[in-house]
Amino acid sequence: MKHLLLITLLLGSILVKAQGIYGFTNSGMETWTSNTSISNWTLVGGSISKVQHIKNGASGAAIKNEAGSAGKLVAAFPFTAKVPRAFFDYKFTLGSTSAADTCLIDIMLTRWNTGTSSREIIARVVRSGVYTDFSWQTFSYPFTYFNTLVSPDSCFIAISTSINAGFNVGTTLSVDNFAFEAPNGISASNAKNTSTSVYPNPVKTNATIIFELRKDSKVSLQISDVTGKVIDTYNFERNAGIQHEQLNVENLKSGIYFYEIKSADDLKTGKFTVSK
Repeated sequence: MKHLLLITLLLGSILVKAQGIYGFTNSGMETWTSNTSISNWTLVGGSISKVQHIKNGASGAAIKNEAGSAGKLVAAFPFTAKVPRAFFDYKFTLGSTSAADTCLIDIMLTRWNTGTSSREIIARVVRSGVYTDFSWQTFSYPFTYFNTLVSPDSCFIAISTSINAGFNVGTTLSVDNFAFEAPNGISASNAKNTSTSVYPNPVKTNATIIFELRKDSKVSLQISDVTGKVIDTYNFERNAGIQHEQLNVENLKSGIYFYEIKSADDLKTGKFTVSK
């Protein structure tokens, strides 16, 4: 638990210093066609189902080993930034007490090498998990760059419930909230697909809400509870760019809360969890 708390605190600190964060379509696992189909992700093996992310009440994806094949979910999309770090949430549940499965999350930044007529891996993050990762955890991992002289053109993500030859039926890997830290020096106008997020989440005392303003604006930040009751409202003015607003929740009880950020030309909403 102390290790998890340290990771969470470090994650919050890292994002406060960052210029911004990159998301991608359905990186938060929120858009489901049905309970067994999620857009922009392809199921290669096993089964997939919509799962409630108990850490913040959002929807995640549970990939499970079935009798015919181990669970595997993949995504591929254009991506051109040399990002330093990846973030994601996951938990790993074994199919039986005697199971010995090992899960794997593999994130690759690649480019087409015209000289060799092949796809080259520019940078990579690999996270393997075992039975001790049975509760939702937030991970922050630096990319290992194999070629720092060029930029990627694509990102590939492969999520494997088991890399064991003798996988166990029922073993499940649940994932949510994939994001990348934007590299230093990237301006708000160039940081495409920046997402609105709260870190750490869940939060005990202090959190940071990260969002982008496309132009200078007056901003209203409103916090409400699950009944719709407005708890706090903050009004301020900010210049265009990535914003990092500090939020003190010491006076809030444990539970799920919602935020609404209104600016001159935009409205952003989201949720976070207070855990005392």
